[in-house]
Amino acid sequence: MKLRWRLTLSTLTLIAPLLLFLFTHDLYNLRSFLIERESLRLRAQAKPVIDTELLNRSFDDDKLRAIADRLATDLSSIETGASIVDRYGREIGRHNSTIGEPAAPQLPKDWYASALAGELKQDHIIKDRNGSDILVALVPIPPRQTPLGVAVLSTSLESSYQLVRQHVLSTVVACLILLTIAVIAIFLMVRSNLRPLEYMAVVAYRIAQGDLSQRSNLKPGMNEIGQLARSFDEMVDRLQSALAVKTQSEDRLRQFLADVSHELRTPLTVIGGYADLLLRGVVTTPEENTRLLRAMRREINRTERLVRDLLLLVRSDRAATFEMQAVNLSELCTEIAAQFSLMMGQRVFQSYIPKKVVVLGDPDRIEQVLSNILDNAIRHTPEQTRIDLRLKVIGNSAWIEIADTGRGIPSDLLEHIFERFHCGQQQGTGLGLAITRAIVEAHGGTIMAFNQPRGGACFIVELPLYSEE
Repeated sequence: MKLRWRLTLSTLTLIAPLLLFLFTHDLYNLRSFLIERESLRLRAQAKPVIDTELLNRSFDDDKLRAIADRLATDLSSIETGASIVDRYGREIGRHNSTIGEPAAPQLPKDWYASALAGELKQDHIIKDRNGSDILVALVPIPPRQTPLGVAVLSTSLESSYQLVRQHVLSTVVACLILLTIAVIAIFLMVRSNLRPLEYMAVVAYRIAQGDLSQRSNLKPGMNEIGQLARSFDEMVDRLQSALAVKTQSEDRLRQFLADVSHELRTPLTVIGGYADLLLRGVVTTPEENTRLLRAMRREINRTERLVRDLLLLVRSDRAATFEMQAVNLSELCTEIAAQFSLMMGQRVFQSYIPKKVVVLGDPDRIEQVLSNILDNAIRHTPEQTRIDLRLKVIGNSAWIEIADTGRGIPSDLLEHIFERFHCGQQQGTGLGLAITRAIVEAHGGTIMAFNQPRGGACFIVELPLYSEE
C-alpha cells in the first residue's frame, strides 16, 4: 500500500472513533431528553386534573376510593393510560378504554414505595406485550401532603424512539458525507505534501540506475522535506565526486600497470633473447659470449633501476618513511653545486645561495630531488648552455630555482612532465620527475616547471621553512 493511502487511513482511524464517540454521546443525550420530555408531559397533564379534584378539600382513603375511577378517566388520553393505587399498593381505579386509549400496566407493589413516601418524581420503563417500551410515571396523591395513593400514568415511547431513529439515520448520513469529504481532503493534502518525496524517489531510482547527474532541485524550505532534499542533493554530489575520484584513480592505476608492464617487457625480452642465443650455442667465441653477458647485465641493471624507482615512488607517498630533521638547505645546495660543477663540461654553471636557510626534511631525499633536476638539465641541454641554481626565501618558504638557457621543455611534454612513465621522445623510464614531485609533496612543498620567455626551462621547488617553536 502506498504511503499516501496509509497516511490517509491512519488519519481516518483517528477521526472515526472520535465521530463514533460524539455520535453515541449525542444519541444518548437525545434519548434521555425525549424520555424526560415525556415524563414532564405526563406530570404536566396530571397536575391540573389532580388539583381540580383535591385542591383545598379534606381528603381520606374513602374519598380517594370514591373518585378513583373518575380520576383515572380524567387522567387518560389518546396517548396516556391511567390507574389509581391506594397506599397499600392495591389498584382502586382504572379507566376502561372504549376508543383505544392505552391501558395502565400492573406494577409490583414495591415500585410504589418511593412515591408513597412523598418522592414527586418516579419513572420506570417497561415492556408491553409487543415488546415495545412504555414509560410509567408515578405521581403521589395528593402531591403536597402525605400521599394516600399513587396515580400511575403510562405512555408509549414509540414516537420518541421514531425521532431517535430519524436522528440516527440523518446523523449516519451526515457522518458518511463528512468522512467522504475528509477522505478526499486528507488524500489531496497528503498527496500534495508527499509529491516532493515521490519525486525524490524517482530521482533516487534513476541515480541507482547509474545516472548520477540527477538531482531533486527542490526549493529549499524550513520543513523536514526541504532539509531532506538539500541533504539528498549534497549526498549525491559527494557520491558523484567520490565515484569520479575512484574512476580516475582506477584509470591511473590501470595506466600505471600498463606502463610498468611495458617498461619491464623490453629488458626482459632482450634478456630472454640473449639467453636463447646462449642456449642454442649460436655464440661460439669467448668474445661474443662476454659481449652478450655484458648486454644482459645492462638490461638487468636497467630492470633493477626501474624496480628500485617504483619502490621509491610508492614509499615517497608516505612521509613516515623519511627521516625528517632540520636541514640547512644552504649547505646542502652548496655541496650539490660543487658536485655538479664537475659534470657540466662546456656548460656555464652558476649558483646563488644565501646563508643558513633551514627546512624540515630528509636531506638524502632533498638531495635526490635536486640531483634529478640538475641531471635532466645536463642531459637535455647542449654544450655552452648556462645553468643557474638559486636559493631564496619568499615568505615562509624556501624557493630553489634551477634554470637553463637550452631548448626548453617540448609543449606536448610540459603539461605531463611530472606524470609517471611520461617521458615523451626522451630516453628514460619516465619516473625521475614523478619521484621528484612525490618527494617534494611528501615534505609539504610544491614543484613547478615552465619555459622561460627568453628560452630554456625552469624548475622551482618550494619547501616550508623550519620553525623551532
